Amino acid sequence: MNQASLHQFMVSEYLNAKKDTDFETLFDLRLSANLMLIKQLYFSLYPLENKSDSLKKLLQTLTTLFQERPMPLKKQDVHRQKIGNWYQSEKIVGMQLYVDHFNNDLKGLTEKIGYFEKLGINFLHLMPITPRPKGENDGGYAVNNYHEVDERFGTKEDLTELTDKLRKKNMYLMLDFVINHTSNEF
Repeated sequence: MNQASLHQFMVSEYLNAKKDTDFETLFDLRLSANLMLIKQLYFSLYPLENKSDSLKKLLQTLTTLFQERPMPLKKQDVHRQKIGNWYQSEKIVGMQLYVDHFNNDLKGLTEKIGYFEKLGINFLHLMPITPRPKGENDGGYAVNNYHEVDERFGTKEDLTELTDKLRKKNMYLMLDFVINHTSNEF
């Protein structure tokens, strides 16, 4: 049983036993099911002297991020866990693009959602939209700040609007970035 199958089983069993969805309990179940894998992968990357403190900080961060997660995304998580390997579905048709080459900015991209629908696209993969150094920037992967949107593409609000509208159309959005390409300006 792979991780996705395990999550699917846990969610189904839990939801069958309950009338209401307790998102915190489902998060705790999922975290518990993955704890040993998280620990193994984390320490393979970061073999620190004080391992228990760093792992504890990671787990606290994951919990905080979950608590701050908007309710529509928590509901989406449960739906996807029920489905299982949703990301391997033959029903997903993707398109990868550079925002500025396709339609200038995120607002322009939002206006093209109907076009994507006509093409049958339901998974949009955006190449880097984060700020990067001027000049040589490794094709946009030398990121200055993972928490911001480069102003030439728009704002975080524009990204949120695009995300919301795609979600309403049952379309997926993926942002492309590579952690180990961080700019020396970050």
